[in-house]
Amino acid sequence: MHADNFFVPSFREAVRENTEESFRSIMTEPSPGVFAFEMLQPHFCGLLLSEKILKSGFMKQKFRIMRPNTMNKHGAVLDDFGLETMLDKLMEDFVRPLSKAFFPEVGGSTLDTHHGFVVEYGMDRDVDLGG
Repeated sequence: MHADNFFVPSFREAVRENTEESFRSIMTEPSPGVFAFEMLQPHFCGLLLSEKILKSGFMKQKFRIMRPNTMNKHGAVLDDFGLETMLDKLMEDFVRPLSKAFFPEVGGSTLDTHHGFVVEYGMDRDVDLGG
């Protein structure tokens, strides 16, 4: 995983410094305990979406794609596309430092699993978070 290809510079720098102050410098807190910040490069998001769109038709014909949850019908778990190793690295190197700084009371530094997925929204797809 080459961080320059995936993450915006401000996020990479905050993680490199790895302090609560560096993380807070890139965040807003719209509600207590809810943090918003830029993380992924737009071109990476496009690649991720194209992987889902390109492979989903092929994969659904040959393999069963696991739905991400019971609320969404038009989504896919990223592990089904071979992204488990990437998500493990993302969690270990980038998410865990954030969770350690902001959520230590709920085991923030001990995260060891993930559940990454995408959902396709649209008129003939899922229309909201609840499906």
